[in-house]
Amino acid sequence: MAARDVAPGAVMTTGDIRLARLGADVLPRGVVCAASDVVGRRAAGPLVAGELVTDTRLLGPGLLTGMPPGTTTVVVPVDGSAVVAGLSVGARVDVFAIGLADPVAADVTVVGLLPAGDQASALPGVALAMTRTQAGRIAVARGSVGDGATGGFLLAAH
Repeated sequence: MAARDVAPGAVMTTGDIRLARLGADVLPRGVVCAASDVVGRRAAGPLVAGELVTDTRLLGPGLLTGMPPGTTTVVVPVDGSAVVAGLSVGARVDVFAIGLADPVAADVTVVGLLPAGDQASALPGVALAMTRTQAGRIAVARGSVGDGATGGFLLAAH
């Protein structure tokens, strides 16, 4: 379980977790039972002290649990940490490339938030679950707006 509050995108350390013995009848599906399965992974969203950590609360394969087959995760750099601060895991958004009127990916799910400087870009990023076709459109749009170091994407929350 979380030993203290953990910010979205933070790399989990041994100080962020504490082990507790609980009956199997109270454990949620996907609960992480070994420190080695948590340490070094990133929090997909905010964790509060005392919260049981499940695979869906950490960036990685568990993020797509329950999603339709063929769903993939794409991290989109966004210009403005205020945008990221206003989002939460589970939010539905449309992704617009700056300069294009129509979304390059519509009605996709936020599965993780990454602070600035934690990816190839110095900007904050949002991990989104989407179809492979939508991911391809993001890649094409990203190529047309540059390397992502200056933004190029706008997220519109539903």
